[in-house]
Amino acid sequence: MLFRSGTPGTEISATVYFFRSPQLASLGSPQSVVADAQAHLCESQFRAVEREITSAHRDAQLLEEEAVTTSQQGVTFAGHKAVYKMSLPNFFGRAQTTRSEAYLFCYAGGQWSVEYRIDYPADHDAAGAIAKFMHDFQWTITPQP
Repeated sequence: MLFRSGTPGTEISATVYFFRSPQLASLGSPQSVVADAQAHLCESQFRAVEREITSAHRDAQLLEEEAVTTSQQGVTFAGHKAVYKMSLPNFFGRAQTTRSEAYLFCYAGGQWSVEYRIDYPADHDAAGAIAKFMHDFQWTITPQP
């Protein structure tokens, strides 16, 4: 998915990935133990996302990292966010220093991870557009019973 604002130099590229969360065998464990294990596995999966970014973009500089939440179909998901500054050689047809935001939410519907990658020019304030996109984009994953 890609969206773009009206003027050159303020473009925003957004990609959303859906893939399976790490499997977890609970064997009758209490829900709190399962939730803790899922949180640990999700953090490990997020570290893998970060390694993918830094290996693909050698100049990527981590600017911030934080825990985040998002709500989908009345369910709130805890996740992770990292923001990088990096150079992209072909961002909308030109070389551009960008801010790149990576978000990961795990165990949607009990088994799916949702990753957002959002890139925009480093000198552009895209916070409002990103917040609107994150709020308005609805997952098609059936909630876990």
